[in-house]
Amino acid sequence: MTPEVWAAVYRRDRRCVRCGGEGWHVHHRKLRSQGGQDDLVNCVLMCRACHDTVHSRRAEIGEPGGFIVPSWADPCEIPVDYHKIGPILLTQLEQK
Repeated sequence: MTPEVWAAVYRRDRRCVRCGGEGWHVHHRKLRSQGGQDDLVNCVLMCRACHDTVHSRRAEIGEPGGFIVPSWADPCEIPVDYHKIGPILLTQLEQK
């Protein structure tokens, strides 16, 4: 991931998109192992606890909230259950 993409994700999210806590982990919604890209519609900022939970729950029950996008889906079309906003397409969020 380029420093420019990381900085853009941080400017947009500022905090963990799942819980609102301090987030320093960039999470790929469509996993890199499944073709996920390093771009603004595929990446969100998460705290370590939420990042770990999202990945562990995915294995157990599937992660709701748009935090994990299936390999066949386009992250542009899957809303994220954004903390204090609710489900929203990341393309709808304005850059701050």
